[in-house]
Amino acid sequence: MAERYGASSAADVLAAYESAGRVMPSVPRLFWFEGWNHWIASNGLALSQILTGTPIPYTNTQKIMSVCEYARSLATGKLFPQGVLTPMALTEEMVTNAQAAVEACEKAQGRVETNSNEVALLRTDFEATSLIAKFYQAKIDAALHYVAYQNSRDPAEGRKVIDLLGRSVEYYRELVRITDQPYPAANDISNDIPFPFHPPSLVVERGNSLPRLPHWRDLLPVFEAELEMYRGLLV
Repeated sequence: MAERYGASSAADVLAAYESAGRVMPSVPRLFWFEGWNHWIASNGLALSQILTGTPIPYTNTQKIMSVCEYARSLATGKLFPQGVLTPMALTEEMVTNAQAAVEACEKAQGRVETNSNEVALLRTDFEATSLIAKFYQAKIDAALHYVAYQNSRDPAEGRKVIDLLGRSVEYYRELVRITDQPYPAANDISNDIPFPFHPPSLVVERGNSLPRLPHWRDLLPVFEAELEMYRGLLV
């Protein structure tokens, strides 16, 4: 790191990498789809998938509650075992680590001696990671309130669902903005494989015609349409 960026910025670049590296691996800890462990976590998930996804079964060293299980426990007042990691605690860790990566990269940018363009690109990486973490945090929170709404039919819970879904779309919209030019695609795994995690509305909204290497901009309309659907149901 010191050889590439200069001794004064090396520690901050390394800290940024280490913090960011803790973020995206947390997503499969909550959502696992029938052995398809190559699904692209950064693409995001529909609310229905968040409520049906289960934690990956063979890598978690700590017991994690699924979003659905946690939501039902909250909605019914059921106690859950101590020491169990909740979805909201995990997403809080994701958001905190992602923000730490952005801040460490900002510090490094003020001290970098060589290859400053690379550090600028790294900062975009970490900002994108932060937005994805915030997207999941807002959407999982929306799922919790949706289950509460289903149990109580309290209009306030419905409004909270819409507010949080709207927030998740804003995070995703900002993700599209900062990645639109620097990134040719969201990932390099081709869309030839019939990914089971594609939102069900994709078939309706886009004729299941994502590009072979989709970009986040290709999925934004799916989440915007989902928000409008829930507005029609809950408002």
